[in-house]
Amino acid sequence: MPAADESSRDCAAPAPCDWLATLGSLEVSSVLRALAAQKLTLEPAPWGKLVGRVLVHNDDVFAERGFLQFFNVFHVTSKPNVVAREVVLRRGQPWDQARAEETARRLRDPVFSSVAVVVPVRGQRPDTVDVLVVTRDIWSLRFNTNYRYQDSSLTFLAVSISENNFLGRRKVLSVAYDMDQGQVGIGPLFLDKNLLGRHVEVRARVAGLFARDSLLADGTFDSEGSESAVEVSRPLWNLGETWGAGVSFSHRFAVERSFRGANLRRMTTRILPTASWCRGATICGAGPSPPRWCGSLAIG
Repeated sequence: MPAADESSRDCAAPAPCDWLATLGSLEVSSVLRALAAQKLTLEPAPWGKLVGRVLVHNDDVFAERGFLQFFNVFHVTSKPNVVAREVVLRRGQPWDQARAEETARRLRDPVFSSVAVVVPVRGQRPDTVDVLVVTRDIWSLRFNTNYRYQDSSLTFLAVSISENNFLGRRKVLSVAYDMDQGQVGIGPLFLDKNLLGRHVEVRARVAGLFARDSLLADGTFDSEGSESAVEVSRPLWNLGETWGAGVSFSHRFAVERSFRGANLRRMTTRILPTASWCRGATICGAGPSPPRWCGSLAIG
């Protein structure tokens, strides 16, 4: 199935274009539903016309008729205003096919959408063209697992439940459980690729750390510290951008253990004096029990 942004290159001024012929079958079905729902007609020759309205149609995950449509009740479809934030075409500017394709590429994110199409439709005046953005959501509620056995022992387990399109706003909210041979980390993760519509990407994760043996033996949450990571960046979100930037912060305060195979490695460790936090370093100090504690802070 040819990708829309590849085949649509055959459509160029001043010749009229059969937009449906540039799309795959799944995309055609979504576009036809959008045209019927909003009573619109495709504009075969948008060249030179000014952009008027930006119209958004979001298909449900299960858009075709059938019993599977029942499950749409458990999914919040992407909000039209959230999708519209990704549109590069601007009202009052001439139709630009390159910008239309760029908008489709931005929306074609496998985390959120299975279909993303941008086509011109007839405007309210003969000299204008409206932009129709058609997307189809992906089922967003996920349960993920990963594990590893070594020497007949469970040495690693990762379990998470995530909502990948929280409240239809294209944000990821997850709760993760990560267990290695010595510790268990439990905490939330948040991802927003377009914070407040400002094209600022934010990733944040916080986790409490607990002793594995105590938690598995008697269900006691024996705290051993915490860890976190935050990244804020402004990427080059469209081809017209000339700069991007980012900053990240992370910390880890935990008991560190070393294993040989599935067994705890025994070693003699020199205890260092207590020290304060510093940039880009790992600091160790005296702890209440033989395992030393370590924390790290990195800013970059």
